[in-house]
Amino acid sequence: MLKTSDKFNHFEKDYPFKKIYEEAEKDLDKKIKIIDLATGDPIADPPKETIASCIKSLKAGRSARYPNPTGSEEFIKKVKEHLNKTWKINITEDNICSSNGVKEAVFSFIMAFTNPGDYCLVPTPAYPIYRSATLWAGATPHFLPLIKENNYLPDFKSVPKEILKKTKIIFINYPNNPSGKIPSDNFYKDLILWAKKNNIIIAHDEVYKDFTKDGKLAKSILNFTKDNVISFYSLSKIYAMQGWRTGFVVGDNKLLKYYKKYKVFTDSGTPTFIQDTSAEILTDLKLKNILQERFKKCKKLIIDTFKKMGWNIEDTESTFYIWLKIPDKFKDDVWVMERFLKKDISTIVLPGSWITETINGINYGEKYIRIACISSLEDTKFFVKRILKAKDLYV
Repeated sequence: MLKTSDKFNHFEKDYPFKKIYEEAEKDLDKKIKIIDLATGDPIADPPKETIASCIKSLKAGRSARYPNPTGSEEFIKKVKEHLNKTWKINITEDNICSSNGVKEAVFSFIMAFTNPGDYCLVPTPAYPIYRSATLWAGATPHFLPLIKENNYLPDFKSVPKEILKKTKIIFINYPNNPSGKIPSDNFYKDLILWAKKNNIIIAHDEVYKDFTKDGKLAKSILNFTKDNVISFYSLSKIYAMQGWRTGFVVGDNKLLKYYKKYKVFTDSGTPTFIQDTSAEILTDLKLKNILQERFKKCKKLIIDTFKKMGWNIEDTESTFYIWLKIPDKFKDDVWVMERFLKKDISTIVLPGSWITETINGINYGEKYIRIACISSLEDTKFFVKRILKAKDLYV
């Protein structure tokens, strides 16, 4: 009999985004246009300047030979320039490594720094990869709820002492998926002092820091310190390059030394022609604004629509997500998802409980759905037109 890794025992539940599309496959009428508001996967082609840059690199023969798995000299140089110019972060090349996007980077990082018996502090609700990477590494996740009553910030000082002394890493993600929260400077300062005192690495997923409501830059944790900190960034969201698998990891060079060492044994790096393209467009602020403005228009349209329907909905500080509280008249998040899948709306949204861990019998996500405002403006208008006709969803 085939014997697989015991770690599969931790994954009896399907990956949420696989599960949502399986549900949609069963319920949706294929003859009707489907609106996807479920995943953080911008439905857009990269700007023409991105494609042109890629073709130029391919014509120059940059697809041949294996890439530098930790980043080409030009790519690292441009990342350094970008961080310095845009975010006022002064770093050296030793503080930077290329990555194949955030998912792969998180897995590689946690594999390099944890052992069985170690703990990682993981926010919830959150990107499921923080939990799954922890479990695949043989470590144990300890979940920190992100709830409105606590301003969607983790109460890291509440971690029991017996767990704290075994904790290697705390994961944070700001601007936050799904709440859109941007923390204060004091949050970062308190977290840095606490982590230093307890010898815990801060792993910060900063993939949404380009998306703010008012256009002001959200701060990076690297604006406060580089010691004992690692930051993950991807070009997937702001440049619509999800399929290109390109990004970078930045932070303490003592940590990066071992991340790079693990990485060269486990992947071959981002293809050189994609690194070339990423380097060329990274500092082009005009390209960033193209998608930013579209997401903002779609988000405002959806928020205004739910307000008309009587839902208690607030705009968020950042990201293209809406963490939408379900009115009490509706059963739960899964019921709302299934209602949205019906023929008259034919729209996919994500139940909050599917990205939220149950703690002491409570799942704080079951009264929420997450809407990702990533469709085209045309499709968003389709969704609005449909849902406004759904009188049973008015409050």
